[in-house]
Amino acid sequence: MRDGLVDGIESTLPNAVIAKLNPEHPVLQKTVRFWLRRQQAGGLIQDGDMTSAEGAYTVAYPLMVIGMKRRDQALIDKAIKQIRLRQRRLIHKGDCYLRYLANGERSFRNWARGVAWYSLGLVRTLDELNGSSEVPDLHEELNRLAEWVASYQLENGLWSCFLDQEVAVDTSGSAGIAAALAIAVKKGLLPSKYSEVAQKTMTGLSSYLTPDGMLSGVAQSNRGGAALQQSDYRVISQMGMGLMAQLSAALH
Repeated sequence: MRDGLVDGIESTLPNAVIAKLNPEHPVLQKTVRFWLRRQQAGGLIQDGDMTSAEGAYTVAYPLMVIGMKRRDQALIDKAIKQIRLRQRRLIHKGDCYLRYLANGERSFRNWARGVAWYSLGLVRTLDELNGSSEVPDLHEELNRLAEWVASYQLENGLWSCFLDQEVAVDTSGSAGIAAALAIAVKKGLLPSKYSEVAQKTMTGLSSYLTPDGMLSGVAQSNRGGAALQQSDYRVISQMGMGLMAQLSAALH
């Protein structure tokens, strides 16, 4: 634990649910202070010198929920900025990167789970915003992103661990990408054709469920480096099951 609260920005996602249930809960003010302590000069909230795709989901989304529930325009604007700045740093020549460092280096290009974090953050944040601010650039980015990911979908409905490489699939990244598409269709953010893309993923994922309902085929932690991700080593992870659950909920 750091700052007496969480160990980094990836741990702050649950605050979105807390804010929906009780926007005045005292933990939310602690979380906002935690984010502000990690705010860079340009307004980006990040850990250290690394801009991550996870922050689109774990910072922008809960920050938007808190801002909307409290009708706090400053927090709403800050949430929008988190998405825009990540788009500027992580989307390069149409590709999606997991990380951007202060020296300008990017890594994990088109890594499925990184694409999922960025996609879910963008969709969930736009959904919470609910048209209360004009953000045509982010709607344009969502449509571009949806068309782009759909172009890489495999025949089995899933995505390779690195979307543009012929490597083993990652069921967690696939579930997350499809969940973002399905949620966006359900909320009126994307045309209905993407529901078919998401349903194809759901069908493909079913073959990876174990007899006791666990999702196999999940890429291991990226701490093992790109080589581990590019191998066929896969695990069972509750994270993957959670992303598949979001997909299922959005399709029904």
